[in-house]
Amino acid sequence: IAPVGYADEDILAKIQKELNILVFEDELLGSLSPKDAADKFTANYIENYKEEAQTRFPNWAASHEAEDYFSFYKTIETLVVYNNADLLSYQVSSMDYKGGANSFTAYKNAVLNMKTGKLISEDDIFKTGYEKALNQIIIDKILVQNKAKKPEDLLELGFWGIEDLTSNGNFLVDDKGLTYIFSQGEYSAPSLGEIRVIIPYKEVYPILKDGSPISVFFE
Repeated sequence: IAPVGYADEDILAKIQKELNILVFEDELLGSLSPKDAADKFTANYIENYKEEAQTRFPNWAASHEAEDYFSFYKTIETLVVYNNADLLSYQVSSMDYKGGANSFTAYKNAVLNMKTGKLISEDDIFKTGYEKALNQIIIDKILVQNKAKKPEDLLELGFWGIEDLTSNGNFLVDDKGLTYIFSQGEYSAPSLGEIRVIIPYKEVYPILKDGSPISVFFE
């Protein structure tokens, strides 16, 4: 899902560039149109596969392996989570499989200022020195979600290092609050999937910056 029209073409170009890089993880595809970037990414992916297959299995016919033994696949899905108040919350879920028993899904989120076309960071919306308070709020949320009293209680559930968790900048916003996502394996066993933490604005109000791009939701 990509924007193809906007009143300000310069801002549209900035947004397209940011989303191309977010989705395809390649700075060189940033300046292309969304469709051309997708086509180029696909072509590159196939060529990279062929090169790796040739390197690892130069004599495939003699290997006697099943035809799908060296299969790669990748699925990229995009979602517009919120699009209002001059803000665009956009999510990419990217699933990779390169053999073995497990695939891996990563979630990447971006919030764009539709007035400027720029990405919105934590420093744009939180007051200076927010890190410790925000980290504790996220930790407390994870504890409540899992009916635990302290981080150590989460170990037997497949979580680790929660006591040292730090915000990862991987957030979305809407008119109700912020959503942080930690992908598979960041702080938990891959089998548990991603960790999602929803924080209403009222719970982080003391550390929110006045006059920020999301101030319309809480001031």
